[in-house]
Amino acid sequence: MAKDYASTDFIRSTLNYKISKELNFKLVAGYREILSLGGIDLDGTPALQLESINGGTGHQLTLEPQISGEFLDGKLNYVAGYYYFHDRGQLIADTFAWAVNAANPAAPFRNHILIREGATNTSNAGYLHVEYKATDKLELAAGYRYTADTREVRPLRELINAEPTASTFGLFRSGVLQPVGCLFTTPVNGVQRPAGGFVILGGNAVGSGACPNIQLSKSYGFGSYEVSAKYKLADNVNVYFRHGLGQKSGGFNVPVPSTSTPPFAPEKVRDYEVGIKGDRLLEGRLDGALALYYSDYTGLQRLVNTLLPGGLGVITAVINAGSATIKGVEAQFNYRLTDNLRVNGFAGYTDAKYDSFIAFDASGNPVNLTNQPFVAAPEWTSRLAAIYDRPLADGTLTVGVGWNHQSSASLQAISFPGAETGVINLVDARISWLSADRSWEAALYGTNLADSQYFTAATVSRAGISTAPSAAVFAYGNQGERRFVGVSLTKRWQ
Repeated sequence: MAKDYASTDFIRSTLNYKISKELNFKLVAGYREILSLGGIDLDGTPALQLESINGGTGHQLTLEPQISGEFLDGKLNYVAGYYYFHDRGQLIADTFAWAVNAANPAAPFRNHILIREGATNTSNAGYLHVEYKATDKLELAAGYRYTADTREVRPLRELINAEPTASTFGLFRSGVLQPVGCLFTTPVNGVQRPAGGFVILGGNAVGSGACPNIQLSKSYGFGSYEVSAKYKLADNVNVYFRHGLGQKSGGFNVPVPSTSTPPFAPEKVRDYEVGIKGDRLLEGRLDGALALYYSDYTGLQRLVNTLLPGGLGVITAVINAGSATIKGVEAQFNYRLTDNLRVNGFAGYTDAKYDSFIAFDASGNPVNLTNQPFVAAPEWTSRLAAIYDRPLADGTLTVGVGWNHQSSASLQAISFPGAETGVINLVDARISWLSADRSWEAALYGTNLADSQYFTAATVSRAGISTAPSAAVFAYGNQGERRFVGVSLTKRWQ
């Protein structure tokens, strides 16, 4: 197996030129190169049966010129700009699989499945945000952004057979196949190519040949907005309201299994939030906030098994599955018990449900998944922590301990027993010394001190689209980080 490898090189610059208080020019630009490779044992056994090297490359350029300023003696502030993003990269996946020789099962042969699919993502956006202080107590804000996205993919999926063309392998005997077949499926005389590099026509196996040099492209344009209001009830208490429309971009599923694979459209969410915030309450000892929110999703994107148009097979892909509603409440506080001891924390309750979630099975029949648990949405989240500071002659000693809690959440769009986080309870602690001039800091810290076990991700491969546990072909999960203890030494130049 290959060793994991990743590197990121980037450069970022900012130019700021103030012409007047009404007009300030700013340019933010950046360029980043990304390379990652990692080995995956797909068969999950010590045997070298199905191994893969996966990763990708990326070359990203961003440009953002903007102007900003203020009018009406500072009561009106604005910022307007243009955002450009260009990303050109490649998906890398090399899989080495042993295939059974039907004529001689005791002599399997090695195949090499090679994926080198390129993609180009371009985004152009213009935006305007305005803030207005209507009175000493009331502040208003509004913003609008229009985004034009283009997604392009260049499919390349090859099957490089390790067997010679004169093989006695049963599927090869009906015709001479080229040693390189295309796994990017396109119809041949009306017959869909399977993932094997050939089709059977008139009883003969016809090689698919080299991959077609094609490019799939799709463009999207959409507007987003936000409005908000904040009102000061007292010098240290504010209430606020916010409403917005946001969108997640659409695109193609990569690797692309077929020219008939449709792109998925943007996901939209309209959200509402109302809350109250207070600072220095109870004689200056308490800071706190309470918020209620409601989100309405349409065109919801979900990764599921789905049927290709025209009955050309089932694939695992991102689809626009339907709609959903998420609502909840969040609260947080920071209370200073003494000048040296403070406690803080937060708690949140989330009610996330699908209003509609439909996929299609191999026969084209709709499968209603509306009652599935909402993926990656724990019902309860909370944290409670205490921090104690003790001044010393040459600095400050700080001791802190915290407890994080999260109820179990599904890690799959179609739930599966075990493919969930499990209830998470994590304890962390930190002891640090900070020098009097704040230039040096030494710390001893630990995370997950109780060594709790939980999952952060899970993958389940199903035979078709089914909620039955028996439909799972295989499943595996990624565990969260176990107990970790470390030390750090920090030097700050001021």
